[in-house]
Amino acid sequence: MLKTVLRPALIVAIFSISFFVIQAQVPKDSGLKPLTAKERALDYRAIIANQPDFSADRIFFQFGKSSSSRLTRIGNRFRRGSGEYVEIGNAGEIPIRLNETIKVYNDIELATEQTPTGFEDYDPKLLAKSDNEFIPIGRQKIEGHDCIKVRVKWKRRSFLDELFLYIAKDLDNLVMAIERKVEGTAIDGRSFSHRTDILLRNIELDPDPSLVQIPADYKPVDRVNWSKMENAAVRVNGKTVDESAVFRSPEGNLYVCFGLVGEFLVRPEAGIAAKAFGVVVDSRRSFICWSKEAEGVSETFYRGKEYIDRTKEESSSLEIAPGLIKFQPAGSTDVWIEILLDTSVEIQR
Repeated sequence: MLKTVLRPALIVAIFSISFFVIQAQVPKDSGLKPLTAKERALDYRAIIANQPDFSADRIFFQFGKSSSSRLTRIGNRFRRGSGEYVEIGNAGEIPIRLNETIKVYNDIELATEQTPTGFEDYDPKLLAKSDNEFIPIGRQKIEGHDCIKVRVKWKRRSFLDELFLYIAKDLDNLVMAIERKVEGTAIDGRSFSHRTDILLRNIELDPDPSLVQIPADYKPVDRVNWSKMENAAVRVNGKTVDESAVFRSPEGNLYVCFGLVGEFLVRPEAGIAAKAFGVVVDSRRSFICWSKEAEGVSETFYRGKEYIDRTKEESSSLEIAPGLIKFQPAGSTDVWIEILLDTSVEIQR
């Protein structure tokens, strides 16, 4: 069996980025030069919508710190990160995570919802799909490349959000840098302002297409299938919860869902239950508790000693009787959760 090292709750941070201070900011406008008539007449929406394939180090600069990760885009496919945490997939779709260390891919990890702005994910093509306006304002040298600076004029924004793209003419019109300035007023009335830059370095055009494919020698992460127990019910303090579901794994563990925040991993054999979050997902890699599907899937990490030890303080003891499992959530003295099962169901203990 493969050893699972990819944790859904532990890798909300993106693709193994380590922070360090480097000089990655896009230069100020002091070197801005006027455009020629030919440069002003270019169709910048078409240029941005038809970006060349590339592979580069993506430098993200914000609040005085920088982070770096490798990014590849080939057509509609992308690859980002390196080492244990690499994401690969199609633009606009949920990516698959690769672990280059043990040659495993994870296609069942809980998907974190992301808003494709074309900025944080560095996909300027997305900007061209909206009704934004692209205004060329001058030429500027960026990392030795002669670039055309283009302002993105938002059509729908409630606060001041300035976005500038730097198009490198000698790199097949690649957007090699993005500058964003945000100003606005917070809920408490205080004003805020910050600038964020993204810069591509060590750029390679026309990269190897295999970079955005799952390698043939990689294996899928180990998984567990969970089946919905149609006749099960959940009660909280004696009251049946209508919006609830109970899923069972082959070894007899239960995954209990109710309401908007009730998610528990129940281990009858160990006699404990603990709060869980996104351990079991549906076919769309969303929370099984929000789904109407009868089958779920999870990784196997919840079986490991590391996970059990980490959740031990959040665990509570079970009271088990024929057709009934009962427990109080950790830290609670006035809430009882009851799982009502068909008496024909054998409870492992």
